[in-house]
Amino acid sequence: MERWLREMLEGRRGGIAGRVFRIPLVPVSILYGLAGKSRVSAYRRGWLKSKAASVPVISIGNLTAGGTGKTPFVIALCRLLAERGETPAILTRGYGAASPEDADEIRLFRQRLPEVKISASPDRVASAKQAVAEGATILVLDDGFQHLRLRRDLDIVLLDATCPLGGGWPLPAGLLREFPSALERADLICLTRCDQAHDLTQTRDWLRQTFPDKPVLLTEHQPVFLKNLQGEKLDMDRLKEKPVVAVAGIGSPSAFAATLKQLGAEIRAELFFADHHAYSAADVRKIIQTAASHSAAIVTTEKDAVKLALLADATAGKILALGVELCLREGEEVLREKLATLSQLSGRA
Repeated sequence: MERWLREMLEGRRGGIAGRVFRIPLVPVSILYGLAGKSRVSAYRRGWLKSKAASVPVISIGNLTAGGTGKTPFVIALCRLLAERGETPAILTRGYGAASPEDADEIRLFRQRLPEVKISASPDRVASAKQAVAEGATILVLDDGFQHLRLRRDLDIVLLDATCPLGGGWPLPAGLLREFPSALERADLICLTRCDQAHDLTQTRDWLRQTFPDKPVLLTEHQPVFLKNLQGEKLDMDRLKEKPVVAVAGIGSPSAFAATLKQLGAEIRAELFFADHHAYSAADVRKIIQTAASHSAAIVTTEKDAVKLALLADATAGKILALGVELCLREGEEVLREKLATLSQLSGRA
């Protein structure tokens, strides 16, 4: 149901009925967008105060509600920063768990970036102070574009190239968190999943015409490994021409399904849950039963796997996790130049 609603708000399905459904929501969307614009104006005028950290801050955010691929971008960015001799720390809120420390992104960050400090708290200003006290030389603000309380030195905004403007309207008639004009605040715009976009040229042309001074990065999410829930790496070729059940609880499950198809998998069924879904034993039984009925393998995302691995039934159910990494297709030099400027700010150039 959530997937259907998301794709309808994005304008990918629903046709005339979908447009009619959204009409009464448009006034609310306009008010929502204006409220966000007023909040930004209040910070610019000094009516609301931003707090500066004592080291440079990079914000990674998006314009739409979820599903742009922030987690792989943050992982790739932290690795670039470490190559430059920086000690990065990630500041994240920690969504979808009773405790922020149990959130799926945080578990995944810890697996992929064991040497990086991760601070999970709604109070990112306090987290910044703590991270600096513990030795961080640069801070990465996860999902920070709308979090204006912590001042940033570099604002990177991610747009999913398959649906960059989330249906064109702010919530609830579309998936935008702010009007598209908010991209004026960005220092870099990053288009993700460029390999899956149907009309990348049109999106790039629109960005060039509307925001001519904003550098644009082009990225892809490339599958890099397949593993079981015990962590054993497997050959990705085992998915080629094999029946699978796709399982995901992420913002853009259709992108995950597209990746499986690119690998040659034959998707017999899709079990897509809400973003940040907390899996239960009943969910696992349903997943395993569905796979058995289709004589299919079970493949999930790496982010979902970190939660499923905590459930005994899932571990025994031969569930496989597909890991992806962000690959910069265009604009890496621009990003490295921006990072070099931040190093100068921190005195590490």
